Amino acid sequence: MAEHEVSQYCHLQCAEIAEHLAGDMARENLKGKTLTLKLKSTAFEVRSRAHSLPQHISTASEIEAVALRLLKAELPIEIRLMGMRMSHFLEIRKEAGQQSIASFVRQSLHDVEGGLSTPYLTCVIMLLNHHTIAA
Repeated sequence: MAEHEVSQYCHLQCAEIAEHLAGDMARENLKGKTLTLKLKSTAFEVRSRAHSLPQHISTASEIEAVALRLLKAELPIEIRLMGMRMSHFLEIRKEAGQQSIASFVRQSLHDVEGGLSTPYLTCVIMLLNHHTIAA
């Protein structure tokens, strides 16, 4: 494998996580502007990288492309866990009478004294069986 190249296995895991996150966002009618990639190494080191885009995204392929760029910036690394989080949402539509998750979270933020950080959706973190993703 070439230096700083993502293995096929990790590429597939990244695609699967992006698909889960895109599905969660689609169910809530959301697009996001900032993607955060969180990695936990076999040495129990935690790395987190985020990228804010000029436009909102929602598809698995868009999420995966950003995540792979963030992942490549962390190479080489042996990872045991990987997760993605999307934030800075835009609602793409809302059905009459149904409260969206974004409006629910906004209301919750107003109800909590001092407020909280930006609401976000996090996908399932996948166990990668101590897989080395760069030679």
